[in-house]
Amino acid sequence: MAVSPLHLKQFITPMKVHISQTTKEILEIVGGYSFEFRGYQEVKGKGSMPTFWVSGSPSPSHKGLRIPVKNATE
Repeated sequence: MAVSPLHLKQFITPMKVHISQTTKEILEIVGGYSFEFRGYQEVKGKGSMPTFWVSGSPSPSHKGLRIPVKNATE
């Protein structure tokens, strides 16, 4: 099913990133971000879920979470 621009306009706020509870929890581990509760949203097949806006980002000097990446040739 294609999503029309009119449909998207109902859910998108310019210059804001909308995230799920799971993404929020991951970003909390990374650190440096702040969040604003957006409310509960109906998600097809999952029901009502809490959602958030990312309201702040880390400073340029923030190192974040370092995840080792295994070399594909190993």
